[in-house]
Order: sequence, then C-alpha cells, then structure tokens
Amino acid sequence: MLLMETARDLKHPAFIPDPHTVYLRLRTEEPIHWNPSLRGWVITRYSDLSSILKNPSFSVAALQPFLGHVGIDSRRKTERVSAVLADWMVLNDPPQHGRLRKALAKYFLPQEIAGLRPMILSRVEELINGFRGRNQVDFIQAFAFPLPARVISEPFGVSPERVEDLGEWSEDLKDFVALARSSPDKYDRAKKAVEDMAAFFRETLRDHSRNPRDDFTGRLLEAGAGPEGLSEDEMVAKLVLLLFAGHETRASLLANGLSWLLRCPASMEKLRLNPSLIPGAVEEMLQYVGPAQPVTRIAAEKMRLADANVRQGDRVFLALNSAARDSSVFPEPNSFKIGRNSNRHMAFGLGIHFCLGAPLARLEAQIAFDRLLSRLSRIQLETPQPDWHDELVTRSMERLFISYDMAM
Repeated sequence: MLLMETARDLKHPAFIPDPHTVYLRLRTEEPIHWNPSLRGWVITRYSDLSSILKNPSFSVAALQPFLGHVGIDSRRKTERVSAVLADWMVLNDPPQHGRLRKALAKYFLPQEIAGLRPMILSRVEELINGFRGRNQVDFIQAFAFPLPARVISEPFGVSPERVEDLGEWSEDLKDFVALARSSPDKYDRAKKAVEDMAAFFRETLRDHSRNPRDDFTGRLLEAGAGPEGLSEDEMVAKLVLLLFAGHETRASLLANGLSWLLRCPASMEKLRLNPSLIPGAVEEMLQYVGPAQPVTRIAAEKMRLADANVRQGDRVFLALNSAARDSSVFPEPNSFKIGRNSNRHMAFGLGIHFCLGAPLARLEAQIAFDRLLSRLSRIQLETPQPDWHDELVTRSMERLFISYDMAM
C-alpha cells in the first residue's frame, strides 16, 4: 500500500531514501507515467530517456512553467533569480543555447582540462592535510563541499578568501533550483544569493577588464567582444551557472561515491591495490549513485509517447537515476560494480545539453579518490544510513561522517 501511495506522490517522505523501488515498478508497469504530485510525466526507461534527451521537440525552457506553480509572493521574491536563470544555457533552446555555450565550450575540452591536474592535485592534498589531528570528520564539510569550489574558482581568477562565499551562495541557490521541499525560506535565500553572486561577478569582470589576464574569465570577456558577443548580464549568468552546477553536482558525486565505496570494502581494496581502476569506478559512481535525478523538459508540441497523449506545454521529468537501474542496459543494475564494462550512463545528459563540465568532474573525482585511498587507511562509515536532502532534482546527503587513520 505504501508503494502505491509513494508512486502516486513522488513528494512522499518515503520516496527520498528509496526512489528505486518506485522506479522499478514504474519501469515495469507504467514507464510513461502521469504523476499528479508533480503535475507532469515521469519517464523511467533508458531507451525513452535517450530518445527524448536528443529530441528537439522537447524544450529546456522550463523556467516559466515552474514559476507558474508558485504563489504570487514567492514569484515576486524570485524575479531576480529568474532573470539570471533565464540566461543559463541549460535553460535555453537553439539557437540561443549554441551562442551561450560556444563562448566557453572549447576551454572545457578534455585536453584543456588536463592542464588543471597539478592545481586540482594541490587542492586535494590541502584538504586531506586538514584531516590531521583528527580521527573523524564530516567528509562533506571537510572535503566534498569545499573541493569543487576551490577547483572551479582558481581558473576564473577568484581570490582564495572569497571561495567560502561562493560555496555558501551556491548552497543557498541549490534549494531553489533543486526543488527542495522542506526549506520554507528557499526563495529569500536564493534571491539574496543571486544578488550577491551577480554583484561579485560583475566586479570580477570589471577587474579583469582593468587588469587583463589569461584565465577563464579573461577568455569569457574576449568571447564577449566577438560578433555574437555576450552581454554583461549573460556573462554574469554564465559565471553563476558554472559556479553552481560545477560545485553542487561534483560535491555530491564525491560524497555519494565514497559512501557507496565504503559499503563495498572489497571494491575499495581493489582500488587501493590497483589505482588504474579508479576511472572506471568513478563512472560506476556516476551511474549507480549519480548526483542528478530527474531533468525537466517541456513538450513543445502535442505528441504521443507509447500509449500516453502528451499535450503541448506538459512538463516531462526524465528520471536519470531510474534509467541507471534499467536491466535492459545494465546487467546486475542493483549491484555496485567498479569494473562494469561499457558503462553507458546518462549522468551528464545526452545531446546538445551534454554537461560542459563533464571532463572536469571526472578528473577531479579521479584525483580525489586516488589521493584519499593513498593517504587514508582503515576508513569507516560513522553515518549508518545516508541522510538525504529533501530534494527532487539532485541526490545529495546532509552529512557523511567517516573515521580513518592517516597513512602519511
């Protein structure tokens, strides 16, 4: 009975800790499911998600339909947030999407990101050094949360003393973007976070204009001077997006990945003995406990999906974490297998909206797990069960306490 109730209401408290029981039922019985609690279609099978993610008939311009479901008071509070989000490339269709993405796309190619390896390694070592003198830490606060902020800040010329501010702003914006359900002040915090971030990045852009330098912000300014140049508002929105998306998803990848690895000690020992397996292990973390849950699309026209009549303007929730457990694609989908062959996960999306920061996320996680397993021994979970944030869009934990010995 609880399963039926939870399937109808994906905002039910029982759904957060265990979405996969519901998703299994939906994949089996109703893979294209109208969910009254979300007022939209929930798509759960890998093949359907793959097709829709690459179909231009599904729009990413999801912001306005979302705002239509909030009250007048909340809408007033989010007007400033909406103005910034409207310039995010992930919330724009072609041709605007291509223009916004082009400005930095070449700087996030794998060969470009590889040049950041020494810096990432240095930041990882700094944080692990902070574990000294203690035998227990909250891994999220001590490592997973600060690392992405430090890594993404340096290429954009952000001074170290402002990195903590960026992390806090990102966290305050997350509850709004991730559709958190137990944060009554999320609109106020998101409004202030966006205002503070916008002011900070405007000053960053002006400082780079006065004092040119060869970093990602400098290159963004150069792109802004081209024939299809970006406005200052668009550049600010891009910087906010890169900070937010890069910080939140990579922090969750690190925490979720370590949490599950510690529940599979044989796999962890394999990685210690053979670090060359770490890249494959990171792909399994992305597939099995990835930070992205549903991504949203809007039906740009009336259409039929299997037996479902989808109306123009309907919201479609693409359950990435359900597709990751689809047995037609992933043998033994409910087992964490660091040596999985041909891991065709969609954690970074597909098509034109494939995540720009994927090479950075992969490299950062690979370096992090290599150094954590090299320098920490006898790592143990001190948080018996994951304490998941009450969010629909992202899969992230509140805290993750671990104990350990420092190997060196």
